[in-house]
Amino acid sequence: MDMTWRRKKWRRNTLYILKQWKFWPRTLRYTLALLPSHGIGDAGLSEIADELGTNLEALKKLIEAHPSFEEVLAHYWEWGQYPAAEIFGTPFRVGVHDISSLIAEESAVPALIALQRGLAKGKISSLAAQALTDAGFIGDAAPKPEAEGAKETPVAQGDGLTIFNADEDDDTFIDGSAEM
Repeated sequence: MDMTWRRKKWRRNTLYILKQWKFWPRTLRYTLALLPSHGIGDAGLSEIADELGTNLEALKKLIEAHPSFEEVLAHYWEWGQYPAAEIFGTPFRVGVHDISSLIAEESAVPALIALQRGLAKGKISSLAAQALTDAGFIGDAAPKPEAEGAKETPVAQGDGLTIFNADEDDDTFIDGSAEM
């Protein structure tokens, strides 16, 4: 079976069960993924709110504003697992890995945009930019000028990789700002 086909099928099945996924804000999507780690009830929601940098009351308001999310949450709290459905005669249960994969898939574009912005502002070293370019994560990265006085010397070489050792006395980033 083709992996692309399997991925599409998995995504289709997950979104079939979580029909309103596209209408839930990212905070609720993260909340759903964090349920197994933090438990059931207000205590679990309070921990999730802390982890997401919000407060329990704000999270509860957000949940109340999305009745379809409330249904999924109530199902999880009652049964200790995510919803399931029979799809074309085959049972399918959403798992935390399905939710995490959806989040990762949807977060890739914003992450790449942030990466591109960091590269454009010189906040990413030329070595990191080149590694990301070689891996195909970003387009051709134009080398940024190194901070004045920064030196990179090869330490070891093998299997096509060169390990560099930056000047130990240099605590500046590529944009010249000091390390925190």
